[in-house]
Amino acid sequence: PPAAAAAAAAADDAKTCAADVLSVGSNPRHSCLHLLPRVRLLHYETAAAARWRRFDYALRIPASELPEGSVFTNPSVLCHGGQLLVAGRLMSEPTVQPPCSDLWHSRAVLTRVMRRNESRRALLAGGVGTCIADLTFSALAPGSPLQHANSAAKQCGRGGRADSVATGVEDPRLVRLRGRLFTTLNTARAPSATRSPPSCAQLASQRQVSLSPLQPLGAASPLRWEASPSPTDRNWLLFEHSNGTYAIFSVEPHTVLLCERGEENGRAEASRGGQGKGAHRRARFTDVGNGLCQLAHRTSSAALRDRFRGFAVHGGANPLLVRTSGGVPLYYVAIFHTKDADLQYANYAYSFAPRPPFEVLSVARS
Repeated sequence: PPAAAAAAAAADDAKTCAADVLSVGSNPRHSCLHLLPRVRLLHYETAAAARWRRFDYALRIPASELPEGSVFTNPSVLCHGGQLLVAGRLMSEPTVQPPCSDLWHSRAVLTRVMRRNESRRALLAGGVGTCIADLTFSALAPGSPLQHANSAAKQCGRGGRADSVATGVEDPRLVRLRGRLFTTLNTARAPSATRSPPSCAQLASQRQVSLSPLQPLGAASPLRWEASPSPTDRNWLLFEHSNGTYAIFSVEPHTVLLCERGEENGRAEASRGGQGKGAHRRARFTDVGNGLCQLAHRTSSAALRDRFRGFAVHGGANPLLVRTSGGVPLYYVAIFHTKDADLQYANYAYSFAPRPPFEVLSVARS
């Protein structure tokens, strides 16, 4: 059918563009500091007292590169071979399907910072030899569980059988695992062995996080924690430790899942007895068809819990490991966001321990 042919062509174009975006020159830099605004503190300022808003970095995409009526939001940034990669969500204007269904469609795109100027503004894509890769068609590969789940969501929307229906993929977050680049995506929930597909009435509240490879570009695989207390699993934060891959399921309590086990890490966890059944098994979510995660550690921070009581707290940016100049791990730093009853958002940086049980160490004042 023409629609299938168009989707296949779009997926091929995205693979070509993604390969170009991720290409590294013959003399790649390991740092991206040359692409960032210079941080200059006044002689009487301390880092704690600095007005960091002065160092905000505005990202701009030429209007000609964006589909009409779409908005670029929720960017994720990662340094790769001296290039500043940027993934983000392209969100279309919502429409209404009678009798009263809000229809939302989003796509995930990948590009890179092309140039910047001293006014702290950066241009994404645009110009000769640059492109924006649409990751949506590859993530929702034909015949995959996620593609079926997305099609079911579309059917619910066309029939006006849900209050709110979101299709496509949302909120890409770049992450490097085992030396390869991936992005996490929020998608419609695919059925599993223990969970049936959501009904139309449940679509708005049941989403899940999926992982999509970027080198090369490939289909997204759902990540699952079968013992999850929530019908919606999204905004997970992924990080590596001791050759294993972990996911932060929630910030408070700080719930950490083990999703892929390295050999050394597997023996260490087994010697401690692990937590939960199957702690001795090796799980590889980078292989298509897997994606099972299991509880590894859960800790709680009274200060964080009391400070954000009454707020919804969700993950934001994937953690980065901060080391000393000699390479000794100090802590992981990540971002979470809060949402109040009026749907007002605020972002906070926080740190957690560089080794199990990965307890929260500190939270930024603002």
